[in-house]
Amino acid sequence: MTSGDERTHGGVEFPNTRWSLILAGKAGGDARRAAYDEIAQHYVEPIRAYLRCAWARSPGRVDDLAQAFFAWSLESGFLAKADPTRGRFRAFLKVALRNFALEQRRKERATMRGGDVTTESWTRADGSDVEVLDHDAASAEDVLDRAWKGALVRRALERLRVEFESDGRAAVYAVFRDYVLEPSTEIDYATVAARHGLTKVDVSNYLQRAKTRFRAVLRAEVTDTVRDPDALSDEWSWLFAEAPR
Repeated sequence: MTSGDERTHGGVEFPNTRWSLILAGKAGGDARRAAYDEIAQHYVEPIRAYLRCAWARSPGRVDDLAQAFFAWSLESGFLAKADPTRGRFRAFLKVALRNFALEQRRKERATMRGGDVTTESWTRADGSDVEVLDHDAASAEDVLDRAWKGALVRRALERLRVEFESDGRAAVYAVFRDYVLEPSTEIDYATVAARHGLTKVDVSNYLQRAKTRFRAVLRAEVTDTVRDPDALSDEWSWLFAEAPR
């Protein structure tokens, strides 16, 4: 039996995830709004990446489309169709975006046929006209996948930074940041040690601690987007694959 905060899967307790927000949102009202606000906060960048690729819109118009997507999700009742048993929130989001895009295309065509409303034309980067979803849907999904990976890593890094700085170990994160995240190929233990007034042994120890903790925090971020351990294993493997599946 599971508590309100955990579920049992194969004898293993598994924490609630973003799916909990989706399920709460089905109730409507404030719960639905809160769910979408949090989802928007965490996943707006992958959503924008998908919309930019699928529709070849300017960054400003992509922001409008992203807002329209969340409004559509709330108003269309798409939330009620969510099936947590299918596991991965990323897959659910792709379906939602695809349905939104198709609905927008129908509206665009209807408006153009009516002739009584002036609409902004869809254009490619070279200025030529393009129909909504003219791009291969698979390419837009690949773009979303790449943006999704980036968003996961950025959130994990921010959580790591806050965690180390809040408990007085800012130097541990600083070493990790400088050695692992700095783009320079010239960085080495001696350089980082001198920069922060540490020994090379300190740098080695700090890096080990930070890398271990980063992996745990990143895994927690991935866990937050799945429904059970099997989906977690698949998503974790996907995250470190050379190319999106």
